[in-house]
Amino acid sequence: MKDKDLIAEIKKTLTKIADNDPSWRLMLGRESLSAAEVVKRLDNDKKLRKVVLTHYLGLAVQIEQRAREKRFGEEK
Repeated sequence: MKDKDLIAEIKKTLTKIADNDPSWRLMLGRESLSAAEVVKRLDNDKKLRKVVLTHYLGLAVQIEQRAREKRFGEEK
């Protein structure tokens, strides 16, 4: 999957979050961004895009690992 496709999926997810949970924030050092602000900035801010991709890919790996542990009873 290309970065472009991943960003599109992340934007869809963040748009839903923006509609359902306006208190959601992405903390970037001293900066705090709402889901809607992240969506707006993803197209033009390469640094933010890299941070978001790294964060969400890491999160996906953690979710997969927890699911495996739950399903197969593997320990950390």
